[in-house]
Amino acid sequence: KADTVPGDGLAHFRHGDSIHNDEWQTAQQSWKDIAHLFQNYKSKCVWMPFYYDGKCADYVRDLGFKNVIHTNEDFFELIKNKGFMANVDFIW
Repeated sequence: KADTVPGDGLAHFRHGDSIHNDEWQTAQQSWKDIAHLFQNYKSKCVWMPFYYDGKCADYVRDLGFKNVIHTNEDFFELIKNKGFMANVDFIW
């Protein structure tokens, strides 16, 4: 069931922990729901390039992903850095 969320006059709808309009960060429960699909990457270098407030890295570290890069840097600049990208196994 989707409930209307009061706010700025735009059409926002809440379904669980997500607001369907302009979602900027994946909810912790969503990471839990899909983490098993990526378990082969738990010991690999995981890059989470879209920062928002940085909490997503904590969420996936809590799920056993140990080598997580999650910094507030420009995605489009970092992908130009061949040395950096050579160390990344998974972009999530």
